[in-house]
Amino acid sequence: MNRTEHELELMRLYLEGVASLEETQELESLIVKDASVRQDFLRYTHLDSALAGVRRSQPSAVAPRRSVWLSWRPLAAAAVALLVGASFYFYSMRLRDDARDIQTAAVAASEPHVAVVTSLSDYDHTSHDPLAVGRALSAGDYHLPGGRMRLSFAGGAQMIVEGPAQLSLLSSSRARLMGGKAAAHVPEGARGFTVETPGVEVVDLGTDFGVSVGPSGVSDVHVFSGEVEARVAGDDSRPGSLVALNTSEGRRFASDGVTVEARLDPSSFPPPPSPTPDAPRTVGAIHYLQQPPVSVETGHLESNEFILLFKEREAVDLNQETVVSFARSGRYSGTQKLRTKIGPTRQVTSFLMHYDPTKRPTDRSPLRREGSVTFAAPIVGVINRKGVLNQTDDLFGHPGVIYDQGKRRGVERSNASDASSDVIVMSHDLRTLHFNLAVSGDLDQIRILVRATEPSADTKPVSDLPVRTGKQ
Repeated sequence: MNRTEHELELMRLYLEGVASLEETQELESLIVKDASVRQDFLRYTHLDSALAGVRRSQPSAVAPRRSVWLSWRPLAAAAVALLVGASFYFYSMRLRDDARDIQTAAVAASEPHVAVVTSLSDYDHTSHDPLAVGRALSAGDYHLPGGRMRLSFAGGAQMIVEGPAQLSLLSSSRARLMGGKAAAHVPEGARGFTVETPGVEVVDLGTDFGVSVGPSGVSDVHVFSGEVEARVAGDDSRPGSLVALNTSEGRRFASDGVTVEARLDPSSFPPPPSPTPDAPRTVGAIHYLQQPPVSVETGHLESNEFILLFKEREAVDLNQETVVSFARSGRYSGTQKLRTKIGPTRQVTSFLMHYDPTKRPTDRSPLRREGSVTFAAPIVGVINRKGVLNQTDDLFGHPGVIYDQGKRRGVERSNASDASSDVIVMSHDLRTLHFNLAVSGDLDQIRILVRATEPSADTKPVSDLPVRTGKQ
């Protein structure tokens, strides 16, 4: 297939490194949607790399990169002809497949994340599986072969999906369930969260509700509390309709949207992911993980949209003075040199805040995210410096999580300007922390010590084994 002048120009600008953000996004979109564009782009990429190698190997070839591209079309044609040679064909196919995988991953990483996985049960995943605790997900299709997965959407809604299930994430406030079961909890600020199925569109009006889709496309909807609006699509012969469902009401819809009389059992749906009284309440970009992740090393849980919070250890005895950054209400920034001690107290529970953006700004300007977290008990101390974080990993860190002690894992350096540093505000009642994080380096990690409360019934004890650390 012959490429259009516009497509060729996009490829040239990209390979020269002078493409704008809009041009890069347009090319990435073409690469994802059109296999022929993808293949030609990879051919030109290989050609460009080969020419660069020739220029490096020949001292006299000092022409700038742009001059090589002045004659790139005939060279590209020659390269395409060479690709069909028998001795080179299978090797190029392997290179193309590898490069396509890398390119597809890069495109996916550049897309905004709409939800984050906060827990997984009865599900075995590989290291490259996107469905892992703490992993942020972009819009797209996902398959859950079994078990249960909990998602926290950027818009504020919570969802539990029970496998086997086919789920499409459409945006931060919309999902499509094509098979399987799900239940959603939608707080006041996330009203309007929508779940599509083959036969109906369920719009939340402030509620907990369940949805299931059978093999034939029949959709069951049940409202645990509150109200939903079920929207049935119409056509030329039959107009669409709205069905209002309130607490304890349910309805079955055929794949064509026709309502079917049926008695629904609420226990056949997953329980809605309503927050427990002792769970931290988060607002904004902060999302609470119900389970600890496998690793919080740099680059493992990257997202521009999500600041992650998870519980490390519960009911840790403090029988001596402990160094923290600060322990009183007030406003604190990265420009301050903070260090204080807290006296022995009964017990504390430790939490870790983790923010590792996918992309660093090219001009080194910080990437900011903001949010608040409120705990059920008073905050005893906050640790936001790398040195003290490293020193307290064994005492407060979760033994099942790999920590990265070789990177700048605290707040921005103390000599940073106030405009580009992290800001933390602790409320007067010592229960709420407001974060305005500005990452321009590696990652932000902040440890929060909270006075221990009675552990919930489903809390599992945490071992006293030392934590695992990654890069040193």
